[in-house]
Amino acid sequence: MAIVHFKSHPIFFDKEKSGLKPNTVRMVPTADERFEALDQRTATIIEIENTETKEKFQRVITDISFWNGQFIISWLNGGD
Repeated sequence: MAIVHFKSHPIFFDKEKSGLKPNTVRMVPTADERFEALDQRTATIIEIENTETKEKFQRVITDISFWNGQFIISWLNGGD
């Protein structure tokens, strides 16, 4: 089980944590191990951190799609 960690702006964090928006879209930078793990499907857990409060939550990744230079990462609702 591999965990990928991303930070999220508070406006999106609350929606992501609640399950209202159970996904995130990320541009793929060069040489970032997180995206390598996503591309190889070795990452199974996503951890999202609120950029202001530093609160975090983790979810099981259910789908990883790649479109137009971006990863779309979806997860199961967990509801903390």
